[in-house]
Amino acid sequence: MKIEFSDKDVMKIVPHGEKKVIVVVCEYTVDKQGLVKAKIKELEGEAKDKAKDHLPVGLEFSFKWQVKDDAATLDDVKGDNVDPLKAHLEGKYEKK
Repeated sequence: MKIEFSDKDVMKIVPHGEKKVIVVVCEYTVDKQGLVKAKIKELEGEAKDKAKDHLPVGLEFSFKWQVKDDAATLDDVKGDNVDPLKAHLEGKYEKK
């Protein structure tokens, strides 16, 4: 699992660690408390057709993002039909 905050308002989620499989491209905002609000803009990769039913373009979700030292914690994923995202996203991440 990899998350890239690539541009000012673009977040890329790579659930399987390889961009050739699936990349979930989102626009996002973050508030001072670390609440990230995101909306799926497009899917990229070989599995995008399989993923579109579970992760449709336009799906909105939010999560808490807290950074401490070289690690970040992502939890409290919320939104309609976000169980596939929640299972992949929640956890601790270390900077690589």
